[in-house]
Formats: sequence, C-alpha cells, structure tokens
Amino acid sequence: MKTKFSAAMQFGVPVALPIMITVSSAFAGATVAPVKVYWWLGAIACTASMALLNTLKEVRSRKASLEGKAAREKVRMTLAEASQPLVSALAQVSVAVDAESKRRALDTLVNRAVATARAQCGMGRKETYRSVFYRLSEDRLERQAFEGREDDPLPRLVFRMEDGDYARYVIKLAQGEESLWVEDLHEAPDFIDAKKRNFRSLISVPVNANGRRFGLLGIDSPEPGTLRNVDTRFMILIAGVLAAGLAQLPTEGSLGE
Repeated sequence: MKTKFSAAMQFGVPVALPIMITVSSAFAGATVAPVKVYWWLGAIACTASMALLNTLKEVRSRKASLEGKAAREKVRMTLAEASQPLVSALAQVSVAVDAESKRRALDTLVNRAVATARAQCGMGRKETYRSVFYRLSEDRLERQAFEGREDDPLPRLVFRMEDGDYARYVIKLAQGEESLWVEDLHEAPDFIDAKKRNFRSLISVPVNANGRRFGLLGIDSPEPGTLRNVDTRFMILIAGVLAAGLAQLPTEGSLGE
C-alpha cells in the first residue's frame, strides 16, 4: 500500500495537476458568479501546488547532486590513502640496487597489496574478509601471502593442474586476462563445487604486465553480496601496482626463491 501511494505521488500527481488546472480554468470561464470564483480558486490552488512540486523536485535534485559530489570525493580520498603505501613500496622496488634488496622490497609490496585489498574492499565486517596472492610458476599456483580469517582453514597452499577441475580453473584465471567477480557462489551454477567452499562472495584478478603472468590476487567473504563491482575495479588497480613491481624481476618465477 505504501509503495502504491509513493508511486502515485511520484507519477500521478505531476500528470494530474496540469489537467486539474486546465479543467478548473475552463469551468471558471464557462460558469457565472459566484460559482466562477470557486473554479478560479481551484485553478490557483492547483497552480500553486504545481509550483511547489517543481520546487521540491529541484531541491531533491540539487541535494542528490551534492551527495553525489561528496561520494565521489570520498572515493578519491580513499583511493589516495590506499594507494600511498603501495606506491611507496613500489618505489622501494625500483630503487633497490641488488637482487636481494629487490626481493625484500617485493615481499613488502606483496604484503601491502594483500593488506590493502582486505582493508579497502567490500562493505561487510572486515574481520570476515580474506585476501590472498598466489604466485604463478609455470602451470601451478603457490600461496605467497594472505591475510584474514585466521581461525578458518588457511587458504589452499598450492594449485596444480593434476589436482582436478577446480585447480585447473583457478590456474587458467591466473594465466588469462579476465577478472572474476561472484556476488553469491550459491547463485552461480557454473562455479565448480560452489557449496563446498567456505566463502560465498569472491573477486579474483590476474596479476600480469607486458605479457608476463605473475599470479592471482583474490579476496573472499563468507557473506554473499558483500563484494561489489567497484571492488573489482579497485582490485585491478592493486594488481596493476603489484605487477609493475614484479615485472622488475629478471626472470619469472624467481620471487622468494
């Protein structure tokens, strides 16, 4: 009932008021006093209501515009704050003078990328999120760093082609270009063994640069619908910074060896 009333107010009133103004004016012109006075009063009242309605719509429009600007400014500030430690870690990789220093700087970059993903993505309780980076080495993925849900079973240590369909699916993600965003695994019939997983919402982003494949950056949550498309774009940004650092290794697969 409330929904129907709101719809009537939103769509019916703007249509009805001009009609009422026209009808009242017509009757006011066709009748004689004192009835004519009442019809004119009705026309004036409808005209005033129309003006008030237009004013309210303008106020709402301006308020929405200001709220939109504030939201965009908040996003820009969040991006700036989140990107700063990543960019600083990337700079340390760039200025490292020997292989050992570069590997240590890369370890810091990987850990900050994982921490930033967990801290900045999603709209649920932060303690429920888990982020992880898997390093790609030929046709296998090895867990390099993770954060979150320490009381749960740890993220899988390694994915190998011979481990089955799910492992091959994850490895193919890391070897490809497309990101994966699933709002609710239980509503994703194509996801392999979805109901066996200890998470419901998931984003996985390949980490690559200039044709080189470095691994897979992911975040998940046991709560459905808590990871959004905007989080996917932010994960792609983090993965890009991470790939820029990993690309400075002399050969693929040398991280941590």
